[in-house]
Amino acid sequence: PDEIRLTFTEPPDVSLTTIGIDAGGIPVATGPPERAPGTERELRLHLPELDDGVYTVTWRTVSETDGHVTAGAFTFGVGVTRGEVSGVVPRDETPPPSPLAVTGKWGLYVGLAVLFGAAVAGLVVFGPATIARPAVLAVAWIAAAVGVVVITLEERAVLSVPLGTLLSSEAGSDFIGLAIAVGVAGLATLVAAVRTSRATLALLAAATAAAMLVRALNGHAGGSVTAVGEQWLHLMAVGTWI
Repeated sequence: PDEIRLTFTEPPDVSLTTIGIDAGGIPVATGPPERAPGTERELRLHLPELDDGVYTVTWRTVSETDGHVTAGAFTFGVGVTRGEVSGVVPRDETPPPSPLAVTGKWGLYVGLAVLFGAAVAGLVVFGPATIARPAVLAVAWIAAAVGVVVITLEERAVLSVPLGTLLSSEAGSDFIGLAIAVGVAGLATLVAAVRTSRATLALLAAATAAAMLVRALNGHAGGSVTAVGEQWLHLMAVGTWI
């Protein structure tokens, strides 16, 4: 073969993709992967002339849709029998989310839910005067902000790339957008805590709902307008229920 082609169910981020090939642990020199012409979901890797033997291909990429890391491996042979190829078992697998990454996501979701819930409660249930402890709002926003930082740094750690490389990629722009949205929610939180009124609580609800929408757009649901709407309503419903 003169090239390898990998087809994914979501568009891969080329700048955060690695594809390696080796023969019995000896690396084969290739160029960088590139997107195949005419498609967003297929990558190709040009190969030099290969000698007879069994080759292992390992790959890792990041989805442009939801930023998730996925990896895998497979083998093929040149001038060898099927048994020789099947006797080599690749071990490269998609890394599971780390406990710290899971904690960061919990902080993000709980923080946004509490902020949205506080704003809704003050607007439609008990009145603005019930927000008597603005420290609760501060703690909720800090949890959300720290959550964004943690999941971004954990993504960088999994990919083993500099932070600047991650943030300059297509997937990295999602983290930047989420950080901006949570930052705007933080300004609304400050305003609502300093001067609580129906107007400032409405601002807090709108800013927090916007941050939830950004998260829905950049998460699992990102590939479907319907799914984005469902997840957005789900997140707001959690805050309202609380």
